[in-house]
Amino acid sequence: MGVNALATESTSQVEAPDERAGEDPPPGRDRAFAELFRAHHQRVLAYLLRRAAEPETARDLTAEVFRLAWERALAGDLPGPPWLFVAARYLLANSNRAEASRRRAQGALVGELTRDPNWAGAAGSPAGSPPPGLLDADDLGERVRLTLGSLPDAQRELLTAYYWDSLSGAECAALLGCSAPAVWMRLTRARAAFKDLFTASEEKP
Repeated sequence: MGVNALATESTSQVEAPDERAGEDPPPGRDRAFAELFRAHHQRVLAYLLRRAAEPETARDLTAEVFRLAWERALAGDLPGPPWLFVAARYLLANSNRAEASRRRAQGALVGELTRDPNWAGAAGSPAGSPPPGLLDADDLGERVRLTLGSLPDAQRELLTAYYWDSLSGAECAALLGCSAPAVWMRLTRARAAFKDLFTASEEKP
């Protein structure tokens, strides 16, 4: 499905705020925003579809652009089309930075575990080296996400805070309401639990 088809499909499923099927938009500010939405939603979506890695990301960012535009309209400052594209560009840049940060964190977490001399990897690779295909970014991200989702909440929160958010031991302790030494003990257990689940996911066909 091409960019224009995706944009048309998404636009057909979204209504501007306070707009009802078969009714005229309300007058004043709400009507002006509804007209802005109707005239430019598909253009903004198409702009983002051409640049975002995933169509779902483009749709989410388009919704955020118009949410911000609606907030400005509520404050009495309805933006014009140029503002919409500037907002889309900045939101996409922020999204890309966040995704790059997540990928670095995923690599750091798995990289630390694969350096464990006691973990040869499910594929039987030499001790300390990653299994074949481990560094494929999309596959790695999906496996990390599923593994984290299988952990208890406390372990997932700790690993996410330490690797994703780069919190220090003291900051993790404050976040979790425990002592700094307890954080390192919990982190050791969380890493071990993650490693076991991640290895098990490697063994599945």
